[in-house]
Amino acid sequence: MNKIIFLFSIVLSLFTYAQGINVKDYAIIDTASFNEISGLSGIEFLDGNWHEGANFVAVTDIVNKKIISRKYDLTFKYSNGEIFLVKSSFVSLKSVNAESIRRTPKGEFIASEMKNQKSAIFQDSKVIFQDNKKVRKNTGFESLAFDGENLFTAMERADRDNGSTQIYKFTADGEELGSFHYKVEELISNGGDRTGITEMLYLQDDRFLILEREWNEIKGKNSFVQTRLKQIRLKRGMVEQINGLDLDLLLLNEGINDNFEGITWGPDIEGFKKGHNLVLVSDDNGGKDDDGDGKPDQKTWIVLLGIRE
Repeated sequence: MNKIIFLFSIVLSLFTYAQGINVKDYAIIDTASFNEISGLSGIEFLDGNWHEGANFVAVTDIVNKKIISRKYDLTFKYSNGEIFLVKSSFVSLKSVNAESIRRTPKGEFIASEMKNQKSAIFQDSKVIFQDNKKVRKNTGFESLAFDGENLFTAMERADRDNGSTQIYKFTADGEELGSFHYKVEELISNGGDRTGITEMLYLQDDRFLILEREWNEIKGKNSFVQTRLKQIRLKRGMVEQINGLDLDLLLLNEGINDNFEGITWGPDIEGFKKGHNLVLVSDDNGGKDDDGDGKPDQKTWIVLLGIRE
């Protein structure tokens, strides 16, 4: 099964690269929110199609003291303009605070932030790569990408002083192969302190998609979250930013302002370019009540993105 998934991802990436991609061309196909799942921080498409059932594996970070990290097996269908959650099951992940997941022929990898404020990458429950520097809470590894041979992750939060962070490249055995200096673009005028990389997704060769997010907490009101999708190229220890899309503007048109953390490729949808569809998921932080009215303001959203033919 893993070999089939791997071959699918390679074919998908080759097609995408051959056709070229400009993230500014992406549009929202459809959206849905679900109460059955909570705290999604990462998602990976496995197999299937929207008509018969598209299968995903997803992870949650630690929602609260009662709800630890989980790994979900999820099946969705998309029909007549509506997204359905068909199946949902989970197992608890006791040793990690899971932020991202990628399933590859070399094993299943999870990016995790640790209790000691350090970050690690797990392969089948074993630490294979770790950043031993202590960082501020909730600013460590939140992303993970696999290029067919090696893995990539990034420290989420930009440095307070220079607004930059690091993207790491390493083998499936945990050997570090290099790092790339990434300048986080300030989305809100607050010094970039709350801007960060929440996910990476492999395109082809040296190109990746980056999901950036920035919180703007307003006292006594709902937090406003800005989200941006970027295409980047990694080269010579630096990062070239190719193009970008203000996802939050598209989401606001749908009445959505939430905490998006996970992204993966998805099955084809009629009317949209084959091999280009994306699935975006949000972390509802356990149904967080931002404005103190006793009602949850955050939801678990599934957003389908595509480029029209």
